Amino acid sequence: MTLIYSNTKIEGLEGAYRNPAFFDGVEEGAEVVYTDDKKIKEAYAAQKVEVKALPKKGK
Repeated sequence: MTLIYSNTKIEGLEGAYRNPAFFDGVEEGAEVVYTDDKKIKEAYAAQKVEVKALPKKGK
């Protein structure tokens, strides 16, 4: 499962969107996570989940 922690939909990025303000722990079944939030990144990385930065607008 791909999770995207973003308040806005990102063109071309498919997955389950989550509001980063409501992050309360790692979701089971996540395989790839997109986020720019340090706390979220560290939590998923500690669980050996691949974490990627959110793509920048226009790229």
